[in-house]
Amino acid sequence: MATLEPRTGRYGVGGRNNATAATINHCIGALFNPHGTKSIYVILFTWASISGAASTTRYVQRITARGTPGVTVTPDIDNDYDALLAPISGAVLDLAAYSVQPTLAPPDFFRPKMTIDTPGNIEELYFGEQGLLLPAGTGIGLFQGAGTAVVGDLSFVWDE
Repeated sequence: MATLEPRTGRYGVGGRNNATAATINHCIGALFNPHGTKSIYVILFTWASISGAASTTRYVQRITARGTPGVTVTPDIDNDYDALLAPISGAVLDLAAYSVQPTLAPPDFFRPKMTIDTPGNIEELYFGEQGLLLPAGTGIGLFQGAGTAVVGDLSFVWDE
């Protein structure tokens, strides 16, 4: 078992994805760790659907390159649970229609984990208090498995 790095804080970030492309395997949103050496540990992510697409399947996949999102949310000291330190990793939340898709890390991670997109539906994926390790230069994204655009809120909690 790998030795865990000392952790400096717990962070949370969220945003609304107002539009994805109506394309199979389009990224809905992703948390990406751009740091050159520091890992982060994803504790939880939540998807709250507000679209009317009642048959859109979704899946979770690790990514090895960020892609080009339509919108980026950059967490700061206000995203620290204790409001003491901005994320050292520089982790970002990417949303909206991507002009270049993130690079998927095969094999499939959770496919499909989340299956039916119903307005008002809230899905959570909890990785335990130790969290899911995201090494430097990697991320995790939520992807649509059908060619239907979706709208919803995507939130992540992670430790550094």
